Amino acid sequence: MDKKQIKYKVILISIVISLLALTGFELLISKPLIYKKYPSLKYIEFSQLPGLEFKSECCNYQLIDPLLGWALTDKQIKEKGYMVKNNCIYLNSFNNPDSQDTLRIYLSGGSTTDVGYNAKNWPVILLDSLKKQSINVELYIAAVSGYSTSQEFLKFMRDGIHIKPDIVISYNGANEILYPSYVSIFEYAFYSRALFAEQSAIVLPNTIFLLKEALEINQPIDLKSLSDSTEYVAQWEKNMISWNAISTVYGSKFLGILQPVMNSNFRPTEEETKNYRYLFEQYPNFYKDAIDITTKHDFLVNEYNLLDSVGKNVFHDHCHIKDEYQYIVANSILKLILKSSSTLEI
Repeated sequence: MDKKQIKYKVILISIVISLLALTGFELLISKPLIYKKYPSLKYIEFSQLPGLEFKSECCNYQLIDPLLGWALTDKQIKEKGYMVKNNCIYLNSFNNPDSQDTLRIYLSGGSTTDVGYNAKNWPVILLDSLKKQSINVELYIAAVSGYSTSQEFLKFMRDGIHIKPDIVISYNGANEILYPSYVSIFEYAFYSRALFAEQSAIVLPNTIFLLKEALEINQPIDLKSLSDSTEYVAQWEKNMISWNAISTVYGSKFLGILQPVMNSNFRPTEEETKNYRYLFEQYPNFYKDAIDITTKHDFLVNEYNLLDSVGKNVFHDHCHIKDEYQYIVANSILKLILKSSSTLEI
């Protein structure tokens, strides 16, 4: 091997070593450094970000909603056999031709109310119960899996007010401890990725980002941090009070229902305790304060212990009720509706 070949070989080896070093720096060192300086950018790792789908156990939410984060498309809803009206799943019953009155109800919540998530959720049973009462009714089901009351409230402001419902119901609690903010993690992830992409490069993005920082080439832009997770009770109460005030102004009766979730009364298995450890740690803190708040406002209803008397575990995970027990929730809400309705003679 002559000197020229040796020289090329040394250069080649040097290049390979340099590339390996850069790759190692990119993967192992630069990312933690970036996240330490810019905590908001950690959300670019949000698992749903690469695609245009927010995936839950039963659904792919294929609509990106700039205000709320995600939703089912109209096509998805229709494929499930439902009508769409005002960006809500629309159910109705007009089986009483002798009555000129129609009770219009707006139902909000997360996956435990979303019939797009589970076709056997309690709103479907509620509709049947209202039929048996010979009540003409329109149900606007605005619930979407994963929504907290912050998203629910914004959706009502956009999609619910002009429906002019007689009764507005938010069935909530399970999702409140996840992110007490009007910006969901899904939306935050998009902003984070956009910020990172603007200040980085296609090749070795983390390393280039840090290099620009060192050379002061990057714009001093960062994202406002999400609310502290300890603020979830205050956020929930603020949403409930504001929602009630706005509903009242527009002539609607508002009910904020604090939903039941799995707790120690239902003796979760060791596997369930492991899988939902964070939720089981946070639920008691949230519900203790939230239950106390329900005693101070007549538009709030505490249903946390609704299922305790059943005597067996009615949940198939931390908050979703088994299909055969959905009627208990439906019956309880039916009583609240009959009591609250100003259009019926009860």
